Amino acid sequence: MRQPQSAAVTPSASTLADAVFDRLSREIIEGALQSGEILRDVQIAQRYDVSRTPVREALQRLSRIGLVETVVNRYTRVAEVTEQDILDTLQFTGHQAATAIRIAVPRLDDDDIMVAVEAIDALIAANSAGDNAELFLAARRFIKFMTLRTGNAVLQRVMSETALIAERNLRTARPALGTREERDLWYRMTRQAVVDRNASAAQEAFLRLHQL
Repeated sequence: MRQPQSAAVTPSASTLADAVFDRLSREIIEGALQSGEILRDVQIAQRYDVSRTPVREALQRLSRIGLVETVVNRYTRVAEVTEQDILDTLQFTGHQAATAIRIAVPRLDDDDIMVAVEAIDALIAANSAGDNAELFLAARRFIKFMTLRTGNAVLQRVMSETALIAERNLRTARPALGTREERDLWYRMTRQAVVDRNASAAQEAFLRLHQL
């Protein structure tokens, strides 16, 4: 049987734009691109070996979520992170995470409960060790798991869209609200509420953890 001739696969413009978006967002979050750094579409296109169209689309999307700021006919640059940005992000993510927990808890099966408890135990351990970097990562893993378990597509999209700006704003500062003892209390209360499948108590404990 004759095999069909192979042909090069040409990604669509949207696929290229997504790829550029992913690369640029990671470079911003991880600090390869610093706050205030000017972003020129021509240079980015050359560096990624793509045309300027997907770069422009990616930059527009980055601007919409706040990783990039643009002043028309002047510049496009990596957005600064202010203390107010950090406080606003903590408030927003605290409320959104608590909502995800409230929706997810009644939907957790026994295996899910075990995974959630392990995730909270990782938070408790990182807090006890005073490891704010691991505390940040453990919190992201826990919230990501609970968000997935909500089964709520709208909430998942919102959390996905805001996850990058939240990671960027909080990753470097790694803020920890309250004292270590206070955080330990609210983590343990969240843990017990999840074990008891008490959604409202789990939500309340997580809100109190974020001083909300």
